[in-house]
Amino acid sequence: GVDLGNAPSGRQTGVVVADIDTKSNAYAAGLRQGDVITSVNRVPVTSVDELKQVVTDSTGPLLINAQRDNTELFLVLR
Repeated sequence: GVDLGNAPSGRQTGVVVADIDTKSNAYAAGLRQGDVITSVNRVPVTSVDELKQVVTDSTGPLLINAQRDNTELFLVLR
C-alpha cells in the first residue's frame, strides 16, 4: 500500500508519497517515499482527492509523472 498526503505549500504542487510498502506494485514500478506525484494519466493532481478520483476513473495502467529531488519521473503502474 501507499500512504499519500498533499504537498506542503511552497513546494512542488502535487501529492506526496508519505509511506510506501516495499512489496507493493507502486514500489515495484519505481515510486518511493518522498516522491511528489504531479499527474496521473496526464491529468494534473494537486490533492489526494483528485488523485483518488483519477485512479477510480482509470480502466488500464496508470501513467504517473512525479518529482524526486530535482528529477522528473515517468512511471507506469500496472
